[in-house]
Amino acid sequence: MAEHEPAFVQVAKKAKGILACIRNNVASRTRAVTVPLYLALFWALHCKNDIEMLERVRRRAAKLVKGVEHKSYEE
Repeated sequence: MAEHEPAFVQVAKKAKGILACIRNNVASRTRAVTVPLYLALFWALHCKNDIEMLERVRRRAAKLVKGVEHKSYEE
């Protein structure tokens, strides 16, 4: 996704992709199946993005500390 798009446009595109995935791969279209599946997939994407964002911040912060700028998080 383009970095210059507003956040709501990016979220809408992700939501559309999730719905397409459900439509193409899930036989049952009942509310009991579709809503929990949609919510789980949608929030999993948000958590992944949050983790990636926090990792970028952690790497930037590590660059400020002498001696750890090239070490991994585990080190």
